[in-house]
Amino acid sequence: IYLVENWFYIKNFSFSLLFFFLVFLDAFENYWEFQKMTSSMHQLDSLSNQKSY
Repeated sequence: IYLVENWFYIKNFSFSLLFFFLVFLDAFENYWEFQKMTSSMHQLDSLSNQKSY
């Protein structure tokens, strides 16, 4: 019984770790896309500001 409980705990732990890793990757990817989008918008803003001068 102890072995079975231990195996279940390890399986549960690895599953939650995998779930956390997937969620973290997804959030990081979204953050990276957002950063790229905002940086390109800043570049467009600086270009339009240079034209107006």
